Amino acid sequence: MGPDLSAQASVVREGLAQPDIVKETRPDGSFVLRSRMPLLPYRRSVIDWLVHWATLTPDVPFLAERIRRPGQSASWRVLTYADALRHTRSIGQALLELRVAPQRPVTVLSDNSINHALMTLAAMLVGRPSATVSPAYARVAKDMTKLHGILKQLDPALVYVEDGDAYGHALAAAPINCPVIATIAPKAGWLPFDTLLSTAAGADVDAAYARIAPGDIAKLLLTSGSTGKPKLVINTHGMLSANQQMIAQCWPFIDGAAPVVVDWLPWSHTFGANHNFNLVLCNGGTLYATLGRRCTSTCRAGSMHSRRFSKLTTGSPRDFSSACTCCFMPRPACRLLCASASSALRRAIARHRYSSRPHGVPRRLRQLSRACTIATTWPAI
Repeated sequence: MGPDLSAQASVVREGLAQPDIVKETRPDGSFVLRSRMPLLPYRRSVIDWLVHWATLTPDVPFLAERIRRPGQSASWRVLTYADALRHTRSIGQALLELRVAPQRPVTVLSDNSINHALMTLAAMLVGRPSATVSPAYARVAKDMTKLHGILKQLDPALVYVEDGDAYGHALAAAPINCPVIATIAPKAGWLPFDTLLSTAAGADVDAAYARIAPGDIAKLLLTSGSTGKPKLVINTHGMLSANQQMIAQCWPFIDGAAPVVVDWLPWSHTFGANHNFNLVLCNGGTLYATLGRRCTSTCRAGSMHSRRFSKLTTGSPRDFSSACTCCFMPRPACRLLCASASSALRRAIARHRYSSRPHGVPRRLRQLSRACTIATTWPAI
């Protein structure tokens, strides 16, 4: 995704790639649509981009999250690309010293967080697969049967949780035989996350990183389980990198844009993890990560946007609709919003227009609707 991409691809400047589709009609009446635009070369792994940006733009913020501790005022934790690579290397060294088996995944059971991201990146850096399990299986479900079935299927080499108090009960009788890591309130026999961060990275990390091949397993994603038990889906390093190259050729504006993204989509889902997170990483951007759950109040949605740091905003149409219905969404700081959110906004405008509100359609709501220019798909609500 270097500076020559827009010149090599057939594109419309400041817009989307020019469609170049061929239709193949088959004897049975079915047809197949294919793009004739060739896929340009791509990196062997998205981890290569972490190393790239840590070298090229070491002081640019990569990850940020809002930290709230009992009895303390909220504050921002921000990691630059240099910070992220340093921590990732330390954790990677710790994984090697813990003799984490290459064929068993480093499993994360947690909401989105910086430490969650570091665990995943570290596993990939040293050639270990990662897997993120939706925290809803532990924090919402009353019965741990499905969670324990997932863990048995994964057979993790290590499990990370953000908060031992929040997830300890779910892991108490889990069918796992591996170390457990926690940032907050680690239980007896668990390892504190800071122990991994304090490990000094050595030549073993470099050697493991050098051995990564595009066909190696990077992640194991879980299906939703809506048609039965959740199933494992293999994502290789090459697949994740190729996906970002496809996005760069379809969205030429993203190449070199260093997108700044506010995102809540959970990293247990391919949209939040492989699309949004990797989009930021591969383009040297900044990700403001909120909890991997949909915003449940307009105050939360509004406060994110009012900080005016977002260039590319992703989320659920319902979030934008509910926020706008209450007239709480401030003037957009983002340059791009997705078209499905746009339709939700326009429905919200219609409700305002035909309601008994005395002031009609808020100016901010009209501006936000006009900002929605990008067409894409969204997860079902």
